[in-house]
Formats: sequence, structure tokens, C-alpha cells
Amino acid sequence: MTVWPWQWAPLVWTEPAPGSPAAFREDEFVSLWYEMYALVFKLNFWRREDVVFPSADTGRHANLDRQRLLVEMGMSSEAVSLVERLPYPRNRSYRRMCIYFEADAMNYLDESDIKDCRDPLDMAQFSPQASSINGRSYLLPQDITLALPDESHGIAWILDLKYNAFRFIRGCPAEVPERGLDGIPADFPVERPDNPDHYRNWPTYHAPTVLRGWVQVLLSLEMVPDSVNGASWSFSSDINGQVIGKALRKYGWPAAFREEDWARDSEQIYRAAYVVEERYEKSFDSHKFGRDRDEVLARWREDPDLIPDVTLDPPA
Repeated sequence: MTVWPWQWAPLVWTEPAPGSPAAFREDEFVSLWYEMYALVFKLNFWRREDVVFPSADTGRHANLDRQRLLVEMGMSSEAVSLVERLPYPRNRSYRRMCIYFEADAMNYLDESDIKDCRDPLDMAQFSPQASSINGRSYLLPQDITLALPDESHGIAWILDLKYNAFRFIRGCPAEVPERGLDGIPADFPVERPDNPDHYRNWPTYHAPTVLRGWVQVLLSLEMVPDSVNGASWSFSSDINGQVIGKALRKYGWPAAFREEDWARDSEQIYRAAYVVEERYEKSFDSHKFGRDRDEVLARWREDPDLIPDVTLDPPA
């Protein structure tokens, strides 16, 4: 079962007062974002040389087109200030950095990403006011796309600076989750009742808690990388995730992690883990609808020694 970012963060019901402890703090957010990237590098999921960092002198990207984001893309000065300070993965034609399941990291230095940043799921076309708005004016000025859907039905991470909260928007057209279901209270506010599918009607989740939870999910191995090119993750509810998680523990994760050894061996470990997963999946009976897989995973949780070991012998 996939662990979703909104499952570990509280809902934000109202806009916090400016300057209050619950209000958005740029320094806090930037620090948490960098903490996420530090783990990505440590796990050899994405290489430091494939990330563009802000200038060490100013802490901001000198070549980010601030005026374009303000004027053409309709972002607030606070929103532009934040994106000036974040690191960005270099986009390749054949790969992007998956920041979470079904979500790719945004790059505000990349022309194609900038074009998509104000309407990442082409939502404007479904608005009752579609004739008077476009993709560049759909998001409110204080809202920032920080992750793009990895495909048409992936998940966009949209940060609302005024609420200090994320909206996780999925699908095209994006259907707003029903109140009273999936942990959303029946009386949770609907901001645009005249436009039921508007992105502002999606629930808001406390942003700092989301980022801290992302870090904790990796530290606890509920989620593990399963590639060295930033392409995908596996979860502890998967065969692959359990096998890779055991390997990471044997490499000392997290407290005594042998980072250089993992960087050397991880690609082979991922390949071996996929072989294990394929072998088990072929053995499962489709008529049991996943019950036999669940039984295997339950036995592994009770006795981790049963999990296949795909680690490499240490070098002589």
C-alpha cells in the first residue's frame, strides 16, 4: 500500500494570521527542502552534480527570470522569493527526478517547466470561466507548483503560502475528494462552491509537517529508492521495498550508513531486488487477489531474516 504525503500531515482549516507561529516561514521551508535533497544525495538516488543550487554568495539563483514569473506568470513576490532559493534537478530528455510516487520535482530554471507551472494539470479548461482565464493565470499568485505530475494522472504538489499548506492534486480532469471520505471531515471548507472542481477546493495539508514526514518515511524505510537515476520509489508494502530496505539496513541505514559503499553497490542491488520481486510475483496465484503476497510480507515483518539478502560481499 502506497503511503501518501497527506496521510501524515494535519489539515489546515483556515488561513493563519500573518506572523503567527502557524504562518509560512520561508527560512523554515527552504531548510526542510534542503533536508529532503540531502537524503536524496545520500541514498545515491540523484547526484549532486545533476542539481543546480542557488549562488553561495546570495542564496538565490542569479539566472532565474524574476520579472517573467511576476508579470507574465502572475506569481506574488513572496512566491518568487521562495523559488529563487530552492535547488533544482537538471531535467533530462529521458528522465526527471521523481520527488515522490507519481510526482516529479519542479525546475523553475527550465523553460518547459515554467510553461506548466501555473496550471500543471491543465485545469483551467474545465473552469466555468475558461474563456476568461488561461494556464498562466489559473493558480492564485500565492500558490506555487513544486512538483509536476509524472503523467497525466500523476500528482501535482501545490504550495499555498498564505495557508502554509500543500494541495495534492491528481488527475485530469481533477476531481476534488468528497468531504466525509478518506479522512476529510464532512464540514471541511469548500472555497469555491460555485466551481466544484476548482483546485482551491482540494484539502490543504500543513506544509512543514509534509516535508518532515517525507524525511521520516525515508529514515524509517517505509519508502526506498529503487533506481540510481531518480526514476522511482518502492514502499515497504512491496516485495521490492522490503528487499531493498533490508539491504539498506545492512549498509547501516540510517545512523551508521556506509554511503560510499552504497553508491558503489546500489545499482546492482536494485537489479537483484527486481529479480527477487519478479520471482515472487510469478509464484503468486492471481485468484487469491494479493492475499498470498500479503502473507509473505506479514511473515517478513515478523522475521526480517526471511527477507532475501541481495547485498554484495564486502570488498577484500
